[in-house]
Amino acid sequence: MTDKELENIQNSIKEKIGEDNMGLILDDLAQISIDNTNQNNLLNEKNKEITNLKEKNNTLIQANGNLFQQISFQNSNNDELEKNNEPKSEPFILKNAFNDKGEFI
Repeated sequence: MTDKELENIQNSIKEKIGEDNMGLILDDLAQISIDNTNQNNLLNEKNKEITNLKEKNNTLIQANGNLFQQISFQNSNNDELEKNNEPKSEPFILKNAFNDKGEFI
């Protein structure tokens, strides 16, 4: 509740119960007013923090996206180079695993 709304409620209570009775509950209303002000300040601080964190998050998302694009581009180039540099393997022939006596080499 805003300070203006709280003040309007206090004035409304004052009109309904009168000046004398208002003095009896004035301390309680002052405590409510202080608590309301503290809560509004806390809410404003949290809203600023949320906005700040959202901005940082968006910045990190952009930076990570840029890094990801660089990494994926480099990896695709590296994969092509590795494919070209790999020696061509010949098929495995079981006969070559044994010597003339039939013993495993």
